Amino acid sequence: MGENAMLTSAKETVWEHLVDAIAQAYTRMPPAEEQGFHCIRTTIKFQEPLASLTNWHTLEPAVYSLPHNADAETLGIGVYKQILESEEDALERSRTRLSELALPKGVRCYGAFAFDFTEPAFGMWSAWPKAIWFVPKLTLRKQLGTDAVEVFYIASPALDEHDVRTEVADLLDAFAASEHEPGAHPVFAAALENTAWADKVERALREIAAGKLSKVVLARRAFASVNRPLPEALQQLLSTYRDSHIFAMKWQDRWLLAASPEELVRVEERTLSVDCLAGSARRGRDKEEDRNLCLQLQTSAKNRAEHEAVVHSVTHRLASVAEQLTWPKEPGIRQLTNVQHLYTKVEGQLREGCSLLDAAISLHPTPAVAGVPDAAAISFIKAHEGWPRGYYTGGFGWMDGDGNGQINVSLRSAFIHYPHACMFAGCGIVAGSDAATEWEESEWKLAPMRTALGDFREGDAT
Repeated sequence: MGENAMLTSAKETVWEHLVDAIAQAYTRMPPAEEQGFHCIRTTIKFQEPLASLTNWHTLEPAVYSLPHNADAETLGIGVYKQILESEEDALERSRTRLSELALPKGVRCYGAFAFDFTEPAFGMWSAWPKAIWFVPKLTLRKQLGTDAVEVFYIASPALDEHDVRTEVADLLDAFAASEHEPGAHPVFAAALENTAWADKVERALREIAAGKLSKVVLARRAFASVNRPLPEALQQLLSTYRDSHIFAMKWQDRWLLAASPEELVRVEERTLSVDCLAGSARRGRDKEEDRNLCLQLQTSAKNRAEHEAVVHSVTHRLASVAEQLTWPKEPGIRQLTNVQHLYTKVEGQLREGCSLLDAAISLHPTPAVAGVPDAAAISFIKAHEGWPRGYYTGGFGWMDGDGNGQINVSLRSAFIHYPHACMFAGCGIVAGSDAATEWEESEWKLAPMRTALGDFREGDAT
């Protein structure tokens, strides 16, 4: 039996075990209602990573998440509760509705939101609202390096064992669907050429020289064909970019795929932390070159100024939602697989009455993805970038019923309408920036998605 056939057999077996385990758990102890939920908990054995169960063509909304600081991967399938927001105050509305959503122990809400809530949804983003949050119908959580999978299934009320079996089987059949019509290519427009990029960088530099901006983050798109199954794409990211939050979310036949190195905000037992990543250099081809590039990054006046602007803005914004804020005076270096950044971690305690989303609202968008001053930078981006960012440089993540959670900035990401993908990368433009150097930097930042999707064609770099 070949490897693919063995994997298919393993998937079929785990689906059968899931149906049996959930139905038997329901029979042994019908779930008590918890805050309106009927949650069935059980465990099953599965040797393979949960990522191996994913599928580009699933008919169900789905989410896969493995943060860099976590020791367990999570796969969510189907929707029990959803919160969709399309107004300009999408995050504020999300905060209100999520605060009313009491979750059973072990169950999390997952979601994502856009960069600019005032931007009309069109083109590739037309099927997605400004913010998407959902509680999966079925959640699987697996500790890395083990074969034990925790199962959380939220059953519809007033079911018997036969109904539960049927409901779970129908959900898994839809999730495992294999037939799919290819997405229509027109949702992706033409990519930005190198010369057009240079023109935009020069325009930004003129605005900076005139004192209208201190920094603006310009982004570009690159297109690719999806040449790997989703499990292989995720495994590539997991093996190469484990220092990032590996995330995939499917909604309305499109996927957001990311390997984000930057936390917008994380909350654990009321302790808040924020990553400040700004100022970048590539990794060296050997140890000596890597050390030299690191030293150049640390001593670069341009990169230090860019980084300090982000730290100043983040700490100022957090003051309204957090107290006892601390951060090191000098930035460190965050070394990722193919790029290194100046890095400062800001920590503090949430103020009474404030939540993870309050912190996200105060921070988003940070100067690391927009610029300084923020209003002028966002206006420049909307006027000159030339395409809707949608969820690129927005946020994605999770939260639980105890107020814990993590939201990452949607960086090193791609938006996929199978078999077509649009990848994104951005660069901070400040006084002294050079268009050719920034283009090269954007190429490093596109590498995670290019590699994961299996698309290496030279023409896709434009």
